[in-house]
Amino acid sequence: MKFKLLVMLLLMCVSLPTMAKPRGDSVLPHGPHYGRQVANKNTGFYIGTELGYSKNSQTNASYQSIDNADLNLWGSDNLGGRLFAGYQFTQHYAFEVGYNNTVDMDGSASVGNNSASWHYQVQGIDGSFIYSYPLANNFNVFAKAGLGLYQADVHDEYVYSDMVIDKNQTRIVGIAGTGVEYHFRNHVGLGLSATYQTENDYIPANTLIGVRASYRF
Repeated sequence: MKFKLLVMLLLMCVSLPTMAKPRGDSVLPHGPHYGRQVANKNTGFYIGTELGYSKNSQTNASYQSIDNADLNLWGSDNLGGRLFAGYQFTQHYAFEVGYNNTVDMDGSASVGNNSASWHYQVQGIDGSFIYSYPLANNFNVFAKAGLGLYQADVHDEYVYSDMVIDKNQTRIVGIAGTGVEYHFRNHVGLGLSATYQTENDYIPANTLIGVRASYRF
């Protein structure tokens, strides 16, 4: 998944408050229970994106042969993103699926007659159950837990030692997260979120902390 696509989706969600029309023609009442009344209406399908700081663990010896290279998304800047879609069943419960490309790295190095090259990519899909608790003034806090199916594609070649690592494996990982989100009356949600994915063999653990934007149909 390309960086430009994630940025475009984020900008689209951020700009929607000024483009979308409010639900219905009547004016919703204000008061201490106003946030809960809006939350009750926010059922149905939704899509969105998370974009922010992404960091991988590098503690598993099975991929230390990558020479401790930076394993961030797109190879630099600790920038990561996730696309997701879900269905809000009730005021409190939802199910969400997402796509995350946590590692996407190519590189090479040489010293004298010694050289090495590598390609390392990890991507996958996840599914999580989400529990939301509505607060006043349209704010929701939420927690999620689930599983992911991730694929690692690793090619690590050392010319000077004739050593080649060529792996393509799929593993199940755990997913957990939390966050807070503000729901506008015109279907848009903006907030902060943190998503953690466990490690499994060549798939490193990953933490994504950033901005969450969603749109409810």
